[in-house]
Amino acid sequence: FGFSIGQYPIEVTAQSLRVRAENKWLSGKNAECAPCHQTVYDNWRHSRHRVAFTNELYHDSHAREPSAWCVNCHAPFTEPRANPLDLSKRVQSEDGVSCNVCHVRAGKVIAGKIPTAQKGMPAHDYVAEPQMATAAFCESCHEFNFPSADSKPTAGRDFRYSELPMQSTHSEWKTSGFSHSSCQNCHLFGNSPQSHRFPGGHDLTNLRQALKLECERSEDGKLRVRLYTLGVGHAFPTGDLFRTLRVSLYSGKTLVTEIRLGKRFDNQTVPLNEMHRPNKTLAEDSTIPAPVQGEFVSLKDYLIEWPQASRQVRYEMRLDYLHPHNALVSHLKSSQTGIHIRSGEVVIRPSHAKNSKG
Repeated sequence: FGFSIGQYPIEVTAQSLRVRAENKWLSGKNAECAPCHQTVYDNWRHSRHRVAFTNELYHDSHAREPSAWCVNCHAPFTEPRANPLDLSKRVQSEDGVSCNVCHVRAGKVIAGKIPTAQKGMPAHDYVAEPQMATAAFCESCHEFNFPSADSKPTAGRDFRYSELPMQSTHSEWKTSGFSHSSCQNCHLFGNSPQSHRFPGGHDLTNLRQALKLECERSEDGKLRVRLYTLGVGHAFPTGDLFRTLRVSLYSGKTLVTEIRLGKRFDNQTVPLNEMHRPNKTLAEDSTIPAPVQGEFVSLKDYLIEWPQASRQVRYEMRLDYLHPHNALVSHLKSSQTGIHIRSGEVVIRPSHAKNSKG
């Protein structure tokens, strides 16, 4: 496939993206897949893969820290021998992570298995690659470490990774109770009307189904808050290092507290003789961990001082995509830098402490 955890772009020519479709040759444009793969194409077109290179969040971050290392996953194709930072040399970048990025190399269609021919001969010239059906296929773009302190922004030129994970979604899944089920089972929906929809951290329906909040009184009168993930096969939030789940808790109209779940990295100075290390350090990890073996849910709970007269909790739940400091200076609207998941009220259940009779 040519994926390299973002270290190098994938060099292609217009000729190499042309594929045979039965008795004719396509020019290599992704839109040409639609007539025969309409459902798949429509779902991909509305996915985050489609806008991997063109979405506002990516451009906001790239403008602040231009790095070919990032572009190599968000728009992997480039002209042969092009400067990795020359965005004008990127091929089909407007389609982000497209049909061709995953399925076309050297004029052939790559598939997990070669489909049964419908009209005597296969529709394309295929290469069977079973890895496409495994989580390892997703790992190259969804798991990587921080660059070393001496790495240059031009990936592939004096570039190396440190030992500090930046995104660890694959590892979270691999040690979870969902490790028997691949990423594709939850995000690809193969052979269904939702095929190639790839729902994730930007999908409101997906987020609402994945999160649940409960509240009850503890024995000492505090508020016990439980935050659950349901059927999430990795930590939450996962992916981009700045993602933070914010849960604001109100008693009536009064904001009592705000729970924040995510990872926090602090800057660190690296000695000249240790430049293989990152210039970041993990200061805090408050994410909800992946479910353990045999479990469908995972949770974190909190004990909070809460007004004794209050009988219910009003809450607001939001997922932020940008670091708070970046959000303050960004030209993007708050509706673009995060997503409002849910607001509501939950009744505070009484304590489950045993009574005097046991």
